[in-house]
Amino acid sequence: MGIQRGKRPIEGSSVRTPLPGAARRRASRLIRAGLIVGVVSASLSLVAIQAAEAANDTVTTCASSGPGSLPAVVGAAAPGDTIDFTVSCPRGSPITLTSSITLASDVTIAGPGASLVAVNGNNAVQLFVVNPGVTAVISGLTMEGGAGYSGLAVDNAGTLTVSNSTFTANGGGGNGTLYNSGSLTLTNSSLINNVPDQNTGDYAGIWNDGGNATVSDTTFSGNYSYSGAGGIINEAGGTVVVSGSTFSGNSTGWFRSRELSKTFPSTRVPV
Repeated sequence: MGIQRGKRPIEGSSVRTPLPGAARRRASRLIRAGLIVGVVSASLSLVAIQAAEAANDTVTTCASSGPGSLPAVVGAAAPGDTIDFTVSCPRGSPITLTSSITLASDVTIAGPGASLVAVNGNNAVQLFVVNPGVTAVISGLTMEGGAGYSGLAVDNAGTLTVSNSTFTANGGGGNGTLYNSGSLTLTNSSLINNVPDQNTGDYAGIWNDGGNATVSDTTFSGNYSYSGAGGIINEAGGTVVVSGSTFSGNSTGWFRSRELSKTFPSTRVPV
């Protein structure tokens, strides 16, 4: 029987010697720790990226333009940002716009309260325009002095939610304090004493022009239209759902719907 000889190591190579049990356990713990650190680092990086994608931007002045102004902050906001306020601009010293603010990407404008911040169009410009495809939220503001053919204060073609806000004294040329051809949700708000121009304005409150509008817990009072609806008008096959809301002292005291809408009849309905 021949003697089997072991293979000789190749010159320059090393032979791996198995680690003792304790060393193996230490190495395993180090590997696991490294994996955990890597996962945590990746998670923190993801959180940082998400935070950068959705930030809070702050209005710091009641000026109509320049750094910290509402138009400038909205214009610089990234999609998904929330805009808040560290300044008080009540009705006596409002943010007076010289041009409309266009919401061209998803944004939340979180006002501190309708009594604390007012946005005024000086009866010359519309206040906010929401572009198609945009999801916007506006809360805690007073919107006044707006003028625009399709919406004295707001022209919405996107998806807009308005809450805890007041629309008052919007009275320039145009129709409807809020014009909606998209999707509008209005809650816990007030439309008070909005009177469009006698020669150019037919509707004083909401003009729903083929859109979908949901109104709840909102007051319509003292809105006057010379030839149309003081509260809400629904046209072009739009849909309006109203609940928990009050209509009083408006131009004709009725809710009018016409054309293809089946939400309300085509005759005047007392409210």
